[in-house]
Formats: sequence, C-alpha cells, structure tokens
Amino acid sequence: MLDSGGNLITEIPKDHDNLYTLPPVINYTAEPRIAAANMVSETRDLWHNRLGHINDHDLNSALENSVTGIKQPAKIRRPSPISPCDGCMLGKMPRGNIQRTSESSTTRPLEIIHSDISGPFPVDGIHGKSRYYISILDQHTRYSFVYL
Repeated sequence: MLDSGGNLITEIPKDHDNLYTLPPVINYTAEPRIAAANMVSETRDLWHNRLGHINDHDLNSALENSVTGIKQPAKIRRPSPISPCDGCMLGKMPRGNIQRTSESSTTRPLEIIHSDISGPFPVDGIHGKSRYYISILDQHTRYSFVYL
C-alpha cells in the first residue's frame, strides 16, 4: 500500500481467498475526541429531543421516575420549561387555508366526467373474471358507479 507521495506504507499479502485483508488499526489520537463527545451536557432540551419531542409534563415524569434508565443530575430533574423547539413549533403550526372552488363548475349532467381504472388484481373477482374496475363520477350530479 502506497501513500499519495508513492511511499510504501505497508505490505499486505493475499489470504486463502485471494483477498487482501487489512488488519484493524487503532487510532489513539481519536480517544480525546471520543471522550469529549461522551461528555455532552445532559439538559432537559436534550432529553426532550431524545424522547421524541415529549411534552413538558411527561418529560418531568420520565426524569423523576428514571424512565430513561440513567440517573440524572438534580439540575435536570428540577422542573423548568423546555426551550422552544423548532420541530415542535413547526408541528403545531396550522396549515394555510385552502382556497375552495365552487361545489360544481358544471351547469348540466355529463358535462364533466371523472374516471379511474384500477387493476389487475392478483385474485379474480366475482364470477371469476373481474380483475380490473373502473369508477366513474359525474361532477354535476355527483352520481358515481363502479364497473367491474
């Protein structure tokens, strides 16, 4: 194996399956970063996110009863409101109004017909031959029927 400068890094023989197998290498320089990643401060907001954006009341109950399975510092168990969460705010936002069109833009029956076909179905229908169906709707009268 060569580095980008063409210098030999290591030689790896082929194994019995004619494959080159790299031995695992432990990167000791990564340990301080791993330790720092494990020292994330335990906050109510963190547990709010970990528990699927749980509400404040249920979060208090979970932390008081150690539902998380982790003994929490007193500062987390102390009731304090959760900071506003972007995900929760977006989830609670009402959708915009949908502009409704008139109930019927037609003036007489059969002016506009809507239809849809579906199939084939893996199982034959009644009388052993209906594998498709078509639905038909008259927009003016709202009369609909299904043909097998």
